[in-house]
Amino acid sequence: MNALANDQLERLRDMLGGTGVTFGQWVGTTPDKESDVKIDRFGASSREAFLAERQKRRREAQAEDRAVQPLAPPEECCSEQDIRLRKPRILITNYRSLKCC
Repeated sequence: MNALANDQLERLRDMLGGTGVTFGQWVGTTPDKESDVKIDRFGASSREAFLAERQKRRREAQAEDRAVQPLAPPEECCSEQDIRLRKPRILITNYRSLKCC
């Protein structure tokens, strides 16, 4: 059910990382609180630096034949708490999660 939402999230990370446009994903697996977020956060705000780090992670994963470690840009709201607080300009969800919002 969340395959499309997860694919869209990865695409948004590449398109919007370092641009200042906020976005988030609200699905059944979205952590409630910011303290529950397990994904790595990118600290710098430079688009070029973010994309370079994402590419580096992809190369390392391919070389080691493993899944890519996800990396969230500063624009990404990674928890329900953060989504409520920052009100992202783009929100990805699925039909089951709509009743929660």
